[in-house]
Amino acid sequence: RRGRRSLAAVGVPLGAAVLATAFALSGATLWLVTFIGGAISAIAYPAIAVYRRELFPTGNRARVSGLLAGVGLLGGSAGLVLAGWLLERGWAYAEVMTMLAAGSVVAGIIVALTYPDTSQRELEDLNSEDRIGAPTA
Repeated sequence: RRGRRSLAAVGVPLGAAVLATAFALSGATLWLVTFIGGAISAIAYPAIAVYRRELFPTGNRARVSGLLAGVGLLGGSAGLVLAGWLLERGWAYAEVMTMLAAGSVVAGIIVALTYPDTSQRELEDLNSEDRIGAPTA
């Protein structure tokens, strides 16, 4: 009935926020919050990951997947370097992880505002280039 856009727009930032919160906790509460954050993220991931196939024509999917993998690696590397730098300067883990989770909030806003709602739509409707008999580039 509804597309994946709302699930991704809410689930990605919510999962990151809950996981960041776990860094301020200890004991059984830490484990419970980590489990909940992981579950939310695990539900949201397929909703966002499917867009790479739905939004791009067949001829561009490999290129886009490679580009997204590269951007993901660069972003992850930058986040690790930044986190290490901040931790060395006395920031607490919870502060660092909360700041890094802000990137997921931005991602959720981008998904909510720019991604199309793909529920009840055929791939050919989303990508006219994939239509049989469509002119190729």
